[in-house]
Amino acid sequence: MWCSTPGQRYNWYYDYATYISYHPKIISILAHNGDYYKIIEFFLNIYQTTIYIFSAIGLFVLSRDKNKIIISLLPTIFLGGFLFHILWETKSIYVIQYYFLLLPFASYGIHYVINRFIEKKKELNP
Repeated sequence: MWCSTPGQRYNWYYDYATYISYHPKIISILAHNGDYYKIIEFFLNIYQTTIYIFSAIGLFVLSRDKNKIIISLLPTIFLGGFLFHILWETKSIYVIQYYFLLLPFASYGIHYVINRFIEKKKELNP
């Protein structure tokens, strides 16, 4: 997914500028001070933080099983790519694919937390 806000080239594309000028909701999404932009940014910050937290939980739980080499492959790719792009190129367009590598770990972290919650609930209410 490519996301960018029109900069100075905004007026160069007459058709685009004309289309946008009749849609104030789109302008509100693209403008950094727009109401829709702030709402979307708020929810996406929550989503990103959730992915990071549950990925950390999933990676921690999976790292306890030392016998499975495949489990260590994705974290190695993620950490290697992350470190490479920190040192070499810091544009977010090059780093976004590493964020998508966190999604399976986040789903496993959510699965693990829900199962632990169910187990604890069963222990309290036999």
